[in-house]
Amino acid sequence: MTNNIGRNDPCPCGSGKKYKKCCLNELRVVSSSQIQDIRNTENKLMTKIDQFCEQSFNSQLLDDAWGCFVGWTEVDGGDDPTVLPESGHMFNVWRQFHWNPAEFAMEEIADDAPSDILATLYQQKRPIGLDDRDFILAAMSAPYCFYQVLSVVEGKSMVLKNLFTDEQTEVVELRAARPEHVNDMLFTTVVNYKDTNFMLGTGCYVFNESSIEEILDFKQRVADNVEQWSNHLVDEYEPELLEMYWSFREELFNPGKSEVTTNTSGPVDLSLVTGSMGKQSNGDNDRTSGADEVPNFTVMPEFANDPQVIALMDQIQLKHWQDWVDIAVPALDNKIPRTVAKTAEGRNKLEDLLATFEFSNPKHQQWLYKELGLNLPGE
Repeated sequence: MTNNIGRNDPCPCGSGKKYKKCCLNELRVVSSSQIQDIRNTENKLMTKIDQFCEQSFNSQLLDDAWGCFVGWTEVDGGDDPTVLPESGHMFNVWRQFHWNPAEFAMEEIADDAPSDILATLYQQKRPIGLDDRDFILAAMSAPYCFYQVLSVVEGKSMVLKNLFTDEQTEVVELRAARPEHVNDMLFTTVVNYKDTNFMLGTGCYVFNESSIEEILDFKQRVADNVEQWSNHLVDEYEPELLEMYWSFREELFNPGKSEVTTNTSGPVDLSLVTGSMGKQSNGDNDRTSGADEVPNFTVMPEFANDPQVIALMDQIQLKHWQDWVDIAVPALDNKIPRTVAKTAEGRNKLEDLLATFEFSNPKHQQWLYKELGLNLPGE
């Protein structure tokens, strides 16, 4: 599968025309004249819905919504939800356009909680224009789901495949449309508004191909209960899909420990799921064991410079090296680095091996070399 759609390639919309004769020019028009207007409508509308909620409901509403969003479980990254990148735009999109407290028959939800989706209540209680009304309907009709990136036109668009309905959609996307994301999986909503497809409230982490197998496994497990997948049906499974998102995310922080359980199936094994692992090359033999891999997790571009995300990724990578010193490494003949470091010959072998690794943070390299009693390069 190619990473980019060439000008002379068949258009991904299925028209049979060359891309340059079909959607390429349309995307240029959309990205230059409409997408900013759409985002402005989105931002202004969501601000007004937030203000409506603050005026209409007590402060417990936000806590209730967050509890439902994370499945009333603690999420790795801090007890305070505001430190998590998901607590921003992603959570707000879900809370305003998808969360219906009446559907959560749980003791945690306050008795006086709203009885419908917040955006629906807003348009019932406040006078709104046609643009806002249409945006609300479009956003509410687009459930959260897992999508595989099939192809990209860099800086312009992405072709996404809904992993449940199998529908393929080309979305306008300026920042995340990068070749390296082809075959990755996103958790997002795909909204059609003013004849433009775009992502709204995208999860900040990008998952690789191995996680797609887990989604397809879940899909197979519930097949007996499903005749044909549709957006409406995907919406009904939203709690399970959210649970899977958080489990994938948990696997980034604690590899090998996470699993998904659902009301309709047994556990879905996530032991092989990681964000993205770099492969360490040893001459003609590429080793792909987890012990030889260097963590290289990918996040959505809009979160790449977020200090909270950077800190979390740094934490993941440091934990990788802390675990690495005490596990068998194939490149060391399946010996444990800490044991190998007890001899001068072993330390030389370790230094040769580590010279092939790239460290995203020099402090991690310094910690590892000091822990194993090695000389840093150049010393």
